[in-house]
Amino acid sequence: MIQVVGHELWRRAHDGTIDAEDAQQAILVASRKLGTVVHAPALDGLSEVDLEYLVAMTADQAGPSRTSQVATRMRQTDKYASVYRNRLIEADVIDPAGRGLVDFTISYLREYLIQHEETYKLARR
Repeated sequence: MIQVVGHELWRRAHDGTIDAEDAQQAILVASRKLGTVVHAPALDGLSEVDLEYLVAMTADQAGPSRTSQVATRMRQTDKYASVYRNRLIEADVIDPAGRGLVDFTISYLREYLIQHEETYKLARR
C-alpha cells in the first residue's frame, strides 16, 4: 500500500510539491488498487458463510474480534462459527490474535468489506 501511495504521489508532484489534496487522492487511488488486486481475489474463493464471518468481524473497527461476539452477530453457536473461523485461518484471511480473538491477516480488508457492503451484503442475514 505504501509503495502504491508513493507512486501516486510522485505522479501528482508536477511542480515538485505535494499538498494535502494530492496525498488524499493518492491514498484513495491506492486503496482502490489494493482492493482490486488483493482483496477481491482473496474473497473470491470463500463460501457465503465464510463471508458472513468476515462481515461480522467488521463491527469491531478498532482491531481484533472476539470469536464469541462474531458467532452472536452471525446468530450461530460458537461451535458452528468456529468451523468457519478455522477455515478462514487455514485460508490465511484471518489469524488468531490471542485467546478467543481473531483479526484480519490482509491489511485494510476490514475497510474494504465496509466500503463494499452492498457487494458482500449476501453475507448478512
